[in-house]
Amino acid sequence: MIEQLMEKILATGANIYSLTAIEDGQVHTYKIRPANPCNDTYSVAKAFTMSAIGLCYDRGLLKPSDKVCDIFRGQLPADMDERWEEVTVDNVLRHRMGTTKGYLDIDVEDINDYPTDDLLSMVFSAKIEVDPGEKYCYSDAAYYLLSRVVTQVSGEGMDDILMREILRPLGCREAAWSKCPRGYAMGATGLYIRSIDIARLGQLYINEGMWEGKQILSSEWVSLAKEREYSLVLCRNGGYTKGGMRGQRLYFNPKTNVAIGWTAYDPDGKNKPILEYIADIDI
Repeated sequence: MIEQLMEKILATGANIYSLTAIEDGQVHTYKIRPANPCNDTYSVAKAFTMSAIGLCYDRGLLKPSDKVCDIFRGQLPADMDERWEEVTVDNVLRHRMGTTKGYLDIDVEDINDYPTDDLLSMVFSAKIEVDPGEKYCYSDAAYYLLSRVVTQVSGEGMDDILMREILRPLGCREAAWSKCPRGYAMGATGLYIRSIDIARLGQLYINEGMWEGKQILSSEWVSLAKEREYSLVLCRNGGYTKGGMRGQRLYFNPKTNVAIGWTAYDPDGKNKPILEYIADIDI
């Protein structure tokens, strides 16, 4: 199946830098276009931030039903929309905070134009316009907030926890995060890693949170993340995927025991047929 996929990629001329596929435990890495070893995975970073929330869940530090205002009590803006009090961690994970437009996207916005260097206050300054949980509205603000949630409940930077508890055990050689002016990982974007690190996260979810005999994430969290589609989209073939700007991709399928990660430069969406192909051939 992986050979078929590579033939498709080469035939379409998809601008993918590096692709790693793990099929039945066998790792295959293909260098397709010249590029740096580590690249910005853009919104694929959200799947890693979601996993950091899972670490906190497994340690009893939070529940998806927890209200985010309770977590940040004492740090909330005085003029905050009172409906923020209704927003849960689950709402934030599923981009259903109640806001109706995306914001805090540093990949398209100039952070120097923001009115403050306190991005947490910017998150909570948005108006809640619909009932939390009701309407899907994709926003990088949500996953910056989750990065801050991890730090607030654990007392550590999210990037530090992820490196120690997930990335290093998975064999990640190096990683770096884009950070806000106050030094917190952005959470929604800006994670620089290799394609193999993306694929290994997918394999971790296929393994129900187990890696080389160690339970890194609980099977309970893995099931919850897939069921609630916490930064994972269910494909028609039973696999799950998370994309990132410029064509980055995480894909894994528990039915076929295949996990794929790739980095790319695809501003025009020319790589989209590759994902459609994966879903169609039950890879």
